[in-house]
Amino acid sequence: MMNSPRSDEVNKLLLDLIQTRLKEEVEQEQKRIDTLAKPINQKVGYIIGILRNRFDDFDIKVASKILNNYVEASLRFGYSDLNIEAFLSSVTSETKQVESWEHWKSLMESLTKGIGK
Repeated sequence: MMNSPRSDEVNKLLLDLIQTRLKEEVEQEQKRIDTLAKPINQKVGYIIGILRNRFDDFDIKVASKILNNYVEASLRFGYSDLNIEAFLSSVTSETKQVESWEHWKSLMESLTKGIGK
């Protein structure tokens, strides 16, 4: 087929169509992320604010990493953004009740490992 004089036509018909469709998919996914991820980011920021106010030994980098791991694990398992928002509401409640920064970290690590079980 590649040696055929019509290979440019095939290339143009098939590959251009595939590339156009892939670009459209990427644009749609980016719009979805921009639209739906904002409430998730707000909830994560709210949780970090609670932690900052409650614990003197709080580390924002560690908290951000733990929460991002939680969200990413939820996404990998196939949870919708609405499900993740609901889970983060539960995390917010737990964050208000834990006794220490170390306890919160342990709790979040176990919640992240338990996603999908």
